[in-house]
Amino acid sequence: MQFPREKIEKIFDEIFALAERGAGFIEPNPKVGAILIFENGEKIAAFHEKFGEPHAEILAIEKAEKFFMKKKLPPEKIAAKFRDATLFVNLEPCAHRGKTPSCARKIIEKKIGKVFIAARDVNLKAAGGAEILRENGVAVFFADAEIKKRARKLNEIFYFFHEQKMPFCAIKMALSLDGKISKKNKRTQISNSQSQKFSHFLRLVFDAILIGAHTAKIDDPNLSARNFAEKKFEKSANKNPHRIIFDGNFSLKNLTNLQIFRDENFTICVSKKNLKSARSKFPSQNVAGFSVKNGEFQIAEILQFFAEKKINSILVEGGARTAEIFVRQKIAQKFYFFIAPKNLGEKNSVDFFAPNFLNSLNFKIEKTQFFGGDALFSGDFLW
Repeated sequence: MQFPREKIEKIFDEIFALAERGAGFIEPNPKVGAILIFENGEKIAAFHEKFGEPHAEILAIEKAEKFFMKKKLPPEKIAAKFRDATLFVNLEPCAHRGKTPSCARKIIEKKIGKVFIAARDVNLKAAGGAEILRENGVAVFFADAEIKKRARKLNEIFYFFHEQKMPFCAIKMALSLDGKISKKNKRTQISNSQSQKFSHFLRLVFDAILIGAHTAKIDDPNLSARNFAEKKFEKSANKNPHRIIFDGNFSLKNLTNLQIFRDENFTICVSKKNLKSARSKFPSQNVAGFSVKNGEFQIAEILQFFAEKKINSILVEGGARTAEIFVRQKIAQKFYFFIAPKNLGEKNSVDFFAPNFLNSLNFKIEKTQFFGGDALFSGDFLW
């Protein structure tokens, strides 16, 4: 079967939408969708649904086998179907056996004739599937530059972590119309319940959530994905993210009963001079000491620490001072800014960023979504 460029693009449109359905349930794995197309036009689609369970390619193959068996096709005809089939997938089939079997080996076992791939796998443990397929007689084709770009954007966290060897960082903030994030020294609810539910979905997507000590004191946040405590939520392999707290001066030493310290799934980051004091209050594995320069942590040093702990991504949720450090040091890659239809006023309110600092930023809004009366603007910082 021949596939003109227009048809390939439409197939990958469907694959990208399929792959997105795994978000929040497959991390730290990448999002993957696969479509098997047979000579008579029959089509079987699948996506990676849950961490530790079969990948999209294997699911598609298994679904196709069940489909043909239900039609009572004999084994030799099913085998012939696979030989004439073409598999489309947004990520290079994995070459290794990890928690699940090698997708490349399964494709070879079924003698699938052709494979179209949108983008290479850059995880060194899994890469090389295309070469294995070719060595075993499978015709392998890579999509054009535009489709490849979209495939990499779909899995931007995955690609950033494996290529840069650092966690992908995003900033999430809720703002009033007049650019405030809260009342001073007072827990302030800016966004509505729909926005909060999406925020909790993001907590499933990111490996860790980061806040500053002041936010911890004032808000005493749970930092869980509790709004996804439903059937769908139960599918997630990492239900609640790791909690990271920036507290250079160890100002939380007498607040060990805060919700963020409720179990061992946290790391409090303090200055090296406060490391001994912090370890007298918390288990050593939950405390890390870092350099402070001009009153600020050096974020690259901290990210290297968490990269070694296999934290792929960090969502910075506040407060303004903490978020500003990530931006000033040009560390954040992405933003999620919720704008709520309310004003907090100038009196006793906290600015998002100082106006002159905000005006110096270079960023690109890629997507606008609406949650009731709230608007969410998301996109990329351009450094």
